[in-house]
Amino acid sequence: MNWKRKTIGTAAVMLFIIFGFLGCSGRKAASADETSGDSSEQFTENAEADSAVGLESAEPGFVTPEDAVLDYLAGMRDNDFDRMALSFGGGRCAESIACQYAYLCGIDLIPGIEIDNTVLLKESGDAERLLEQIAQRMEETDFSSMEFLGFVLPDDLSDTYSTDTYQENLSVLAENYGVNELANRVAAVKVNGNEYMLFFDLIKKNDRWYNLQMGGIFASILGIESSATGCVRMDEEDKKILEELLEDTEHELPGTKEKIYLQRTEAEGFDTPWQAAVAYLEGMQANDIGQMLTTFSVESYAENYNLQAYMEYLEAYSFMHQDVKFPSVNDFVKALISGERKEQLADDILSQEGALYACSFFLNGEEMQEDDFSLKWETLQGKMDLASIEIIGYILPETLSEQYTSEYQSNIVERQTGIYGADQILESVIIFEYKGEKYCLFMEESKYNGKWYNSKIGNRLALLLGVDADFKGAPPLGLLGDPADLEELITYI
Repeated sequence: MNWKRKTIGTAAVMLFIIFGFLGCSGRKAASADETSGDSSEQFTENAEADSAVGLESAEPGFVTPEDAVLDYLAGMRDNDFDRMALSFGGGRCAESIACQYAYLCGIDLIPGIEIDNTVLLKESGDAERLLEQIAQRMEETDFSSMEFLGFVLPDDLSDTYSTDTYQENLSVLAENYGVNELANRVAAVKVNGNEYMLFFDLIKKNDRWYNLQMGGIFASILGIESSATGCVRMDEEDKKILEELLEDTEHELPGTKEKIYLQRTEAEGFDTPWQAAVAYLEGMQANDIGQMLTTFSVESYAENYNLQAYMEYLEAYSFMHQDVKFPSVNDFVKALISGERKEQLADDILSQEGALYACSFFLNGEEMQEDDFSLKWETLQGKMDLASIEIIGYILPETLSEQYTSEYQSNIVERQTGIYGADQILESVIIFEYKGEKYCLFMEESKYNGKWYNSKIGNRLALLLGVDADFKGAPPLGLLGDPADLEELITYI
C-alpha cells in the first residue's frame, strides 16, 4: 500500500508534503547553507576546535549510520549527555540537543510558548510559575522508558529523496564538508507514551559514520521547521500511518554504558580578575583554544545560573533564543548547559581572533584578500602569528570612565551577579601588543567559591567607552584616547 496516497493526521501535515525544488528542477547543486535549515560547520575545519571544547570525535565512529543514531538515542535514554555529544563527528550539537530535549519534554506545548516558542512575562510571579511548569514537564518525562520503534526509509516520506538531483546534492555537500559521504536517517521512538519521528544528517569520514546534525537537510526539504530540531510529534492518525512506514525494526538500542564524564572544562580559577584575563591571552599565545576555554566559568556557570532572575529581568522566556533554557534540575541538564556554553564561547573566541586579524591588516595598511575573511579556526591558525603576542599589563576600569562606578552601573552589576549566581562580578582591561600595535582586551570576570574566572569576552566598560562591537572586545589602545595618557594608567606585569 502506498502511504503517499493516504490522508494524514493534522499534527504531521507538513511532514509529508513533497517538495520538488530539488527533485524536479535542473538547478545547480546547492551549498550546505542553501539546502539545510541549519548553518552547520565543516567537519574537517572544526575538528580541532570541537575537540578542545570537549566534544571529541567518537573515534573510531560507527560502522553504519544506524549505529550512530542508535548510540545517540541510547545516550538520551540514559540521560548521558556526553555519550550523545560524542556520537557527533564535529560541529555544534549541544544547542540542538537542548531544543530537541525541550520538544520531547513537551515544553513547546506550555500555553504561550506554543505560539512562537516565546512567552511574555508581564505579571509578578509569572516567571516562577512558568519555571515550575517547565521543571514539572522535565521531571515527568521518563527517558529511561524510551522505546525504539524502528527506522523509516526516507524514500517512503518523499519522492524527492531518491531523485538523482537530490542524491547529487548530498554528494556535493559531502565534498563541501570534507567527508566521504552524507546520509539521512529517520528514527521512530516512543517517549512517555508519545511517538515521534526524529530526523538525522550523518557523515562518513574514513569509513566510519558520525552524527552531523538533527533535522537538517532532509527535514528541511520536507518543510519541518528548524525549531523542531528534526523532531515530529505523531497524533493518533499519524501513529497508524507510522506503523505502515516502519520498514526497519530489526535494530535495537545498545546497552547502557558506564558514564564517561568528560573532564571539567574550567580550571581551578584565579586569585584576581586580571589573572584570569591574562591566562586567556596566554592560551591565545599558545594558539590553544582548549587552554583559553579553561579560563572561563563553565560548570560553575551551569550549576549556579539563576534562570528565574534572568526571566524576571527579560520579562520573557524563549528556549530557542537564550543561552540557558532550563532550570538545573539534574546532572543531565547541567551538562547540557555546560555544553551549550562551551560551544558559544568557542564561537566568541574564534570571532575575536578573526576581528584581531582583520584589525591588524588595517592598522598595517595591508589589503585583505577574499579568503582572509573566512572565520575558520584552522585557517586563522595558519595565518596569525599569535605566539608573537606580548602581554604588557592591565588598566583599572575605574580610571577609564567616571560612569563605571556610578549607582546605575552598580545596579546593573548587582543584577548580573544575581543572574550568574556568582559571588561577585568585576571587569578587567588587559593591554597586549600584536604586530607592533597595542590592544586592549576587555573581559568580564565572575567569582565563584573565592576564585575568579572569565565570564564573557567584552564587558560593559567597553560599551561605556563606545567601543564598536565589531572589535569583539579587543580594540586598538589608541581608540580609547591619547596613547601617552593611557600609558600612565597601565600597571605593568
